[in-house]
Amino acid sequence: MALKLIIVSDFVCPYCYWLETLLDRLGEQLEIIHVPYQLTEPPAPRIDVWNDPVRRVRYAETLGPVCQAQG
Repeated sequence: MALKLIIVSDFVCPYCYWLETLLDRLGEQLEIIHVPYQLTEPPAPRIDVWNDPVRRVRYAETLGPVCQAQG
C-alpha cells in the first residue's frame, strides 16, 4: 500500500521543484498529490528570475551540487 503524500509548494520555487523530483523517484512507494501555491506576490517591478544574475549564481551554488549528486 502506497503512502499518500500531499505536497503544497510554490510553483516557481526551484527548491520546491527539486524536492518534488526526488519524491517522484520513489514511484510506487508514494501516492503524491501536488498542490500548487503562490508563496509570494510578484514584485513590482517584476523580476525575471530565470535571467537574474544574482539568483542564477545563488541557485548554482546551492542547488547545483545537490542536483548533480542526485543525478
